[in-house]
Amino acid sequence: MRLLLQVLFVIVLSGSVWYLASRFGGQHHLFDLRIYRSATAYWLGGHDIYDYAQPDVVNGWLGFTYPPFAALLLSPAALLPWGFVKWFTIGSTLAVTLLTTYWITRDLAQRRRWPVWFTACVGTALLFALEPVRENMSFGQINMYLVALILGDLLVLGRRGSRWTGVGVGIATAIKLTPGIFILYLLAARRWRDATVASAAAAGATLLAAVADWDISWRFYTATLWDTERVGFPDNPGNQAINGMVARIDDMVPVSTTGRLTWLGLAVLVGGYGLWRAVRAHRAGDELTAITLTGLTGVLISPVSWTHHLYWIFPAMVITADVLLDGLPRRGERAAWWGRLSLVNATYWAFTMSFVWFFRRSPANHSRNNLPSVLGENAFVLLLLLLLVATPIRPGADTPPSSPESSSEDVPDDVDADLVTYPDIGRAVSREPVQLVETS
Repeated sequence: MRLLLQVLFVIVLSGSVWYLASRFGGQHHLFDLRIYRSATAYWLGGHDIYDYAQPDVVNGWLGFTYPPFAALLLSPAALLPWGFVKWFTIGSTLAVTLLTTYWITRDLAQRRRWPVWFTACVGTALLFALEPVRENMSFGQINMYLVALILGDLLVLGRRGSRWTGVGVGIATAIKLTPGIFILYLLAARRWRDATVASAAAAGATLLAAVADWDISWRFYTATLWDTERVGFPDNPGNQAINGMVARIDDMVPVSTTGRLTWLGLAVLVGGYGLWRAVRAHRAGDELTAITLTGLTGVLISPVSWTHHLYWIFPAMVITADVLLDGLPRRGERAAWWGRLSLVNATYWAFTMSFVWFFRRSPANHSRNNLPSVLGENAFVLLLLLLLVATPIRPGADTPPSSPESSSEDVPDDVDADLVTYPDIGRAVSREPVQLVETS
């Protein structure tokens, strides 16, 4: 009976999410997947893939913007029937989303003694209501594959101490460059072997693409890469990186020199702070939080982060919910608890309702904005910054499974003394509400 109720709950929740997605989400008809397919067909026909462009109602013209290794991986789509490509993309995106949600929610489910499959299915349903994953599916984007490479690498292989840790990050970096922030994280955490493996994998994949077509590789890394406006107007509300916020406040196309310098300064500050927190999480034994903070940092400091790139809000909310579920802390810490609860709610509903699009302006037309409009247009950037600061670090979250004979003496030295290990869960948890590492 309980299993039946759980299955029915997942079905009803999925139906509710479908309604929210159709009510607030855009219908993009796999627009980006069509670009991938058409651009690689153009390339296989003997042309330069970076010369390909097709009309777009928002940005005028859009073409292929990824590195040559991505073109190499996507080229089979040009040779296969559209129906197969479409349904393979939809099905595989759903599968990797479910898999990554399982990886993220597994520890929480085990600690709460919830069925892991049920937690993963509920998490996946709730995730598809959020703009980053909803739009990823609607556009036919590749971001969830990159998330799977990163999480499978650092969260699964990394916890096992595999010598292959870093390969996934390296391949993801060769596909889209922005995952390179995770190589910086590995270096900052002094994980020299993993950083070396990641760098070697990225270099190897890049060289493979260069062997396949030297001309487009040379053009991409010497010219196309540096043309950030090629991917669209930087002040488009869909660009929820710090650079997008600066461009909207600057209200000039192209962005002024002052605007560029402002973004660069903020990117350095936010990048340094985010990686500092990620390293602290790693040293505290909370790798999921370290990965999440690195991901949030990456999308914030990137020149362009469209709303379908902002996946890392989801694990940030899961981590925060894990702490909130321990209940109200002592009286002096309750303000922080309520603040985190409010942040999770605001983030979930803002991304479910696509809040920023209520304040949309045409390019270089932001000067008429009042304060509420400025806040509305940049709401996702501000929420990302708050999550970067407020996502809690949970000491000992990565403690490996223990045998029934284990005791508190088995807790690693770098885990605080008032944490104990529950043998059936294999995680250090506090007798009191979860102890947090200071966020600043």
